[in-house]
Amino acid sequence: MAILAEGTLSYFDGTFTLAQIRKRGHTKGMPFVFHAAMWTDLLIINPIMAISLYRYGGLWSLKQILIVGAIALAANVVMHLLYVSNNYPDPLAWGGRLTSAGYIHVLYAGAGYTIMGLLYFCTPGIDHAFLFNVSALLCLHIFVGTHMIINMIEPSWWMKTISTDKGSIVTILVVWALIGLRCFQIVH
Repeated sequence: MAILAEGTLSYFDGTFTLAQIRKRGHTKGMPFVFHAAMWTDLLIINPIMAISLYRYGGLWSLKQILIVGAIALAANVVMHLLYVSNNYPDPLAWGGRLTSAGYIHVLYAGAGYTIMGLLYFCTPGIDHAFLFNVSALLCLHIFVGTHMIINMIEPSWWMKTISTDKGSIVTILVVWALIGLRCFQIVH
């Protein structure tokens, strides 16, 4: 539902399609329909969150949820501060502010970070194959969702920025390190 809401709100904000962005006088920007993270949220993250909650949600204590939720909130704030620094139209943030879709994404990403944190660090007896599969899918989501592929292709409408390069690389390295740490703990 969150992705549907973000798409709908981006349509009304004028960032759903490249034509909408151009109609607002911008030649470059990230329309919702080309925003790979939206599609991987829908096709990868939503199923991971649903399956994780179904399989392991009953194992997490309120204390664990609150602690991991607080950490997830801090990470989420940093991520969205990077988004706000965008100088080009984006369905989540640009021009120094979050869009209406961006506010929905704050809630969605916060829930996702919390569930992933609980899954990785608070789940006793986790199925190792499940965790490895989730890890591979998260790595794919992060690589695609941080616009690394678009940065390599550089279509005419894309405005490559330092935040997408450095922010993406830092995000990928930190998350991969955490995933590797957790998977290494399971193996040994």
